Amino acid sequence: MGNCLGAPSPSRHDEHASSSGGEDVAIGKNRRLNTTPPQWCTEDRMTLDEVQTRRAEFWETSPAFEGRKEIWEALKAACDACEKKDFGLAQAIIDGANISLPRGTLSEVYDELGNRYRIPNFCLAYPPDVDRRASQGTIQSTVDESATKTSAKKAREASSPPDSPSADKVTLKVRLSTLKDVKVSIRSTDTVASLKRKLGQMEDFDGSKVRVFLTGKTLSDTATIASLKIPKGFYLQAHIPV
Repeated sequence: MGNCLGAPSPSRHDEHASSSGGEDVAIGKNRRLNTTPPQWCTEDRMTLDEVQTRRAEFWETSPAFEGRKEIWEALKAACDACEKKDFGLAQAIIDGANISLPRGTLSEVYDELGNRYRIPNFCLAYPPDVDRRASQGTIQSTVDESATKTSAKKAREASSPPDSPSADKVTLKVRLSTLKDVKVSIRSTDTVASLKRKLGQMEDFDGSKVRVFLTGKTLSDTATIASLKIPKGFYLQAHIPV
């Protein structure tokens, strides 16, 4: 119940994002992502579990606030990257999804169609006085979730179809973490691993160490290009280790 510096805690109404806007914000104006997280607090001290629960609830229901599902996915991935201090990846995800940041923060952004998306502070940073002790149930849940994802990944990789030399050629737009945009001609049945090798050959780096993303999601090396179902106009993002 103490006092905190920084922006006040968002109201329940403000926590819900909106894709329609009436504020005087220059949608066409875009700034680089500010790496300083917002400062906020609540009247009652929150535990780590409580913050994470509110985050999960928000991201699960965010597409219902209108806007485009793939943009919400990209925003979540950008927030996750920021939490890991990987701001280069976060910026690449934002650029690849054609998201504009009029204020340089993820709290209020716009897509290329002018839809507005608002993200509450609890998704962008933990309050300074958060109780970081996780419950045993949370720890076990994390372990179970990780095991489930691993099993699902193996199943997807086992079912990936082999390359076909007669497959149609497609041209992919890829935005590198160096902010350079490149176009890659590749077969629709080629894999992401093949794409990484081609990128490495084109730009003179070790393609095996590159991470490729679509709307913020890491792509499996064995996934085929056709299976990605890349939205029209979207860029793949390629993060090149320094």
